Amino acid sequence: MLGRTLRQSQRIAVELPMKIIMPDGGSFDIHTWDFSDSGVFLKTTDEVKQAATVNSIVFVQFQGTNFKPPVMTAKIVRCTEVGIALALIDTASEGH
Repeated sequence: MLGRTLRQSQRIAVELPMKIIMPDGGSFDIHTWDFSDSGVFLKTTDEVKQAATVNSIVFVQFQGTNFKPPVMTAKIVRCTEVGIALALIDTASEGH
């Protein structure tokens, strides 16, 4: 298993609408590929991938619900041909 990282959290494959707000304030409506309790992988367009920079902080919010979901803080940890991987940041434990 050299070169592979063991996931700390089980991933659930599900496509859900989500909004991502980039560091420059631009926002995109996208869909999840999968998520876990520590992160989310987003299917993205070339436009989103061009705006995404590894290690930058973004904000994400699920869409299409009957209530206003929280805006979550996340860090871009990887960009691929399919999309971008985000690590969710627990701002509550950081005093935010």
